[in-house]
Amino acid sequence: MSHGKIREDKTCLNCGHQVEERFCPHCGQENIERRQPFYFLFTHFIEDFTHYDGQFWGTVKNLLFRPGKLTNTYLQGKRQIFVPPVKLYIFVSFITFLYLPSFLW
Repeated sequence: MSHGKIREDKTCLNCGHQVEERFCPHCGQENIERRQPFYFLFTHFIEDFTHYDGQFWGTVKNLLFRPGKLTNTYLQGKRQIFVPPVKLYIFVSFITFLYLPSFLW
């Protein structure tokens, strides 16, 4: 759940129904203000790449020791327990380019 401010207008932007609570009862869209300050977007970006809730370690363990099983499980549709491949690639690249220069000096 996001921590955005609830909109004053009680009409759902997605389907047009009346929204009494935080989420639209018809389509499920959250009724919050969409305009966010830059610091909120920056912190949300950092949180998105650092909060994996155990997905990261399970994915890395399977990737290093059982890559075939990881691939088959992912292709079978059991994806919720793993970090998405593109997200993992971006995270590992970010960490590599951030810390690699400190080891070279």
